[in-house]
This record gives sequence, structure tokens and C-alpha cells, in this order.
Amino acid sequence: ASMNNLAALYHSKGEPLKAEPLLLDCLALKQAKLGLDHPSTLGSLYGLACFYRSQQRLQEAEALFRDCAEKSTARLGARHPDTVRRQASWEELRLQEAGTGSGSGTGGTPEARAASLLGSLFSSRK
Repeated sequence: ASMNNLAALYHSKGEPLKAEPLLLDCLALKQAKLGLDHPSTLGSLYGLACFYRSQQRLQEAEALFRDCAEKSTARLGARHPDTVRRQASWEELRLQEAGTGSGSGTGGTPEARAASLLGSLFSSRK
């Protein structure tokens, strides 16, 4: 957690070159210790994808969002809030890359869209 926090601090201070190695190291440690599909590992993978998106490294971000969403679906299920948020982020980036979305113009934050999607999934179960 400390490495991720320090990476977030560097990123917020406009020092992405200091943040990225910490994010990569944290992900590698979690993958080695916990496995590729552990929820904590997936959280670090998602964080790295978000970092890449913020740096306009969209192809790298898209690959990580896809991997994270697929592993999260397999491990946690399609209706888990983390999976829904990761799927929404992946879809938002795909729309952005296709030129049909601009991020905020596609319905708010990924968390807001995920909450909306999750609500519609649960209401459709009734």
C-alpha cells in the first residue's frame, strides 16, 4: 500500500517518471506473492491502467483495462462492483479511442457510470 500511496503522491505532484516504477514494482510484487488474478493484484493492475490513461498512453491502458476486466469477471463475477467499474473504464477508453466519447461527456466518472450499470443489473434481476 505504501508504494501505491507514494506513486499516487508523485503522480499528483506532476512527477509521473517517479510514479511509474513504483506502480510497476507494486504490481510485480503482488503478482509474485498473490497471483495474477488476486483481487489486490487486480486493484494494482487497474491503478496502473488508470495511470497510463492519465498519461495519454492509451494503447497500454486499453490492454491493461481489458486484462483487468476479464480477470475480474472470472474471479469476482460480472456483477461485482469492482468488475463493473473496471468494465466501465475499459469501455470508456475504447469509446475515447474510437473518437465517440470524451470521458466526461459519456455520463460522468467511471465510478458514476459503474454505479448506474450496477443498479440496472440488480434491478433487472427482480
